Amino acid sequence: MHRRIPAILLSNVGVYAWESKVAENATRLSESGTMTTGMDAVAQPGEITGTRGIASKEAPTRLSVLHVHSGNLFGGIERAILTCVENLHFAPSIHFEFALCFRGRFTESLAAAGHKIHELPEVRTRNPFSILAARGELKRLLACNRYDVVICHSPWSHSVFAPVIRSAGVPELFWAHDHFRGKHWLERWARRSQPDFVISNSDYTDLSVPGLFAGVSHQVLRCPIQTRPVDLAPELRSRLRAELDTPDNAVVIIQVSRMESWKGQDLLLEAASTISPDLPWVIWFVGGAERRKEKSYFAGLTAKANYLGIAKRVRFTGHRTDVPHLLSAADIFCQPNRGPEPFGLVFVEALVQALPVVTFDMGGPAEIIDDTCGVLVPPGNVEKLGFQLRQLASQPDRRRQFASAGPARAKRLCDPALILPQLETILLQLSRRRA
Repeated sequence: MHRRIPAILLSNVGVYAWESKVAENATRLSESGTMTTGMDAVAQPGEITGTRGIASKEAPTRLSVLHVHSGNLFGGIERAILTCVENLHFAPSIHFEFALCFRGRFTESLAAAGHKIHELPEVRTRNPFSILAARGELKRLLACNRYDVVICHSPWSHSVFAPVIRSAGVPELFWAHDHFRGKHWLERWARRSQPDFVISNSDYTDLSVPGLFAGVSHQVLRCPIQTRPVDLAPELRSRLRAELDTPDNAVVIIQVSRMESWKGQDLLLEAASTISPDLPWVIWFVGGAERRKEKSYFAGLTAKANYLGIAKRVRFTGHRTDVPHLLSAADIFCQPNRGPEPFGLVFVEALVQALPVVTFDMGGPAEIIDDTCGVLVPPGNVEKLGFQLRQLASQPDRRRQFASAGPARAKRLCDPALILPQLETILLQLSRRRA
């Protein structure tokens, strides 16, 4: 355990090549009980524990599903999982538990909802022994509890834990949330172990699955999204607008995303700058800048707004917890990504709140938006993006026409009442493969 680790093993690229040796060592160490976390309590709903001391297997009375995930991030994947959790009444046989490597907002949300969380040791891919420890804990968890299916949501969790899941004889469902290009070292590592089945969050994502897991069956199952629109009273709408220094009569264009260049906030600024200055319009950029690169990009956006002469019409709200209310208080949703989104939860959320959507014709959003609820523009064409924004900003009847179709479109695509029963069927079929 104290031998010097070769430098190649401490690089991310080297870890996936070392995976076979790690799996062998993880099995030996977990069987000998050498690696433990010292957490012996049985997990109760809403508690976080280790995996030792858990009750022995019992005959299943329900479909017991374990999500193995990192847990330290909070984005589209975590929001989709939480929506599943909140709507399990549509799939009554499913019982979810979670094995997470890190604590964070996601962990706190699950615990607050009363779900059982098993804490795995933190994994740093530059530290092979952290992988050994986490695999050993998961091996114990799978040995002490009967799970019918394990779900992994990323190449990271699959690469780290798939060998243990496979050796335990539990079917693995890989939920693909990204479009894979096969070049990243994590994707190359992930190829070493194949899951039993793959579900993809969009057709665009699904097209890339064979390049990651050749020969594995896969299908599209879009992420569930709450499809109940916010009932925003006129006085609350006025209050929200006043808070953001926005007149009641202004046409509000809203974008909700991280402060990253590929989200295209700067392209929206360019396009919006062509809207007539005689028309009252305002842009709301919802999302904070946390990392150094995001803060630098944010500074560039403020400078660009000044350069374009529209700084007085631009509002940067920072991180907000009332996004559905902000969407409902706006008039147009626009997110002109530089690259394709694998899916795009926020586009569906905009439709739920009856917002017409303008975006580039690529990736997941091109599957979400049709000519009943918004406009798709050729990718990267800022001139045509500006034209469509000018048209919508000056034509309230056209906005209302798109808005009227949005909620129904969102329900057809992502209503939990449709998605959860499909997920239940897939999990049931997979559970029959259990060794």
